[in-house]
Amino acid sequence: MLHKNRPFPATWTENCAGITADFRSIFRKNFDAPEGIASAFARKDREQSKWISSISITEFEKKIPIQGLKAIDLYRDPKTDKVYGIKIKGAKETRSFDFQDFWNRLGKDQLLSNDMTLSIDPKTNQIFFEGYGEGLGVGLCVLSTNAMARNGDSAPEILATFFPSTSITKLEKIPSHMFLSEEDFIKFKKKG
Repeated sequence: MLHKNRPFPATWTENCAGITADFRSIFRKNFDAPEGIASAFARKDREQSKWISSISITEFEKKIPIQGLKAIDLYRDPKTDKVYGIKIKGAKETRSFDFQDFWNRLGKDQLLSNDMTLSIDPKTNQIFFEGYGEGLGVGLCVLSTNAMARNGDSAPEILATFFPSTSITKLEKIPSHMFLSEEDFIKFKKKG
């Protein structure tokens, strides 16, 4: 697949909870990729995909690590409201994370997706998370593609839905100008 006549970074999510974000917005990488889309299939099942979890502040401070938790700020993609970054304020320091790093530190069983909110309750020593869907909410939504396939949509139709303004092209050889430069590839690998 090509976007603006170039290969593009793409991924998938189990359940986008009704909307996908574009690659740049969540991964914070300066790559040209298709915009996110609204997905009627996942939107219809949004409430069924709701999840809730909690973690003690003590355990949270060990996993981050930070001492004396004061606040947690979520940074959101303005188009989809999905979280791409987190700032955690402690008694003596402030730490920032991209969502994937935060997700890995807390555990994917603790946070199912970045379509989430949180609240801190010092009285119970708990942080409560509430969200929808499963995964990072970027690219192809597996829940929706399965429903589309059952409805008779073809693979090209499904791909065109989740990756708008793209084309499927058969190439005998991929022209070198379609790849990242070595310098850009190294930068991309270093950033994650």
